[in-house]
Parts: sequence; structure tokens; C-alpha cells
Amino acid sequence: MKKQRLSIRQERFCYEILKDYVASYAAERAGYAKGSAKQRGYVLMNTPYVQDRIAELQAEQSGSQDFGVADVVDTIKQVAFDVTAKNMDRLRAAELLGKHLGMFTDRSEVVTKSSGTAVRIVQFDGTIVKADHAGPHES
Repeated sequence: MKKQRLSIRQERFCYEILKDYVASYAAERAGYAKGSAKQRGYVLMNTPYVQDRIAELQAEQSGSQDFGVADVVDTIKQVAFDVTAKNMDRLRAAELLGKHLGMFTDRSEVVTKSSGTAVRIVQFDGTIVKADHAGPHES
């Protein structure tokens, strides 16, 4: 299969998304209009050849680092359990460990009935990422 050539802004988006993994911010930094950055970021993140390029860049990044996830988790553990560390630092380290272990998430799903029609709303970090009609078994 022929590899799709990315535009300059698409390529820039791929680099920018690696900074914070927030598609709307990455789209804005890549040069897309602020008013459409959220939608553009969503579209780009769901474009197969953009996903492929991001995966390539991630592989390049991980190959160039001399540490891995285990090293980061070990460092966070040291801070979390260091009684001489500031309480705020220990609390933040504990929070990061909890997120790493999947103990809590910032995602919620709500099914509501409006005008007799069930609607499912999925939120992530307070932003609606999906809204659709819920099936009959979900109402």
C-alpha cells in the first residue's frame, strides 16, 4: 500500500500531539484555526495515515530514551513513600500511581431520556466526546 503524504500542518500536528496528547491544543499549535482546532484534532486523530505517523514518531522517541515506564513508576513510588518529602509531592505521586494502575478515571457515561428517546453521553475530562442514541436495552 502506498504511504500517504502528510501536509505540512498534518506533520506538525503529529509532532505537537506528542507534547501533551491533547488533540485540540496540538491542532492549534500546528496552525489550525482556534475555533476549529477541537474538531480538526478529532478528525486528525482518527485518520489512519496520521495515526501511523504518530506511531512512527513514538517509536523513534522511545528508542532514543534510556529509561522506560518501570523507571518512571519507580521514581514516583520513591516520592510517594518518602516520609521526608512534602505532603503535596507525596499526594501527587500517589495520584499518578493510582492513574497508572487504572484505579480511577476521568471518564463518565450517562444515559438520559429526553422526549421518550434515550441518549447516551460520554464525557472525558469534562468534554463531551460522544453523544448517540442508546439502544433499547440501555434505556
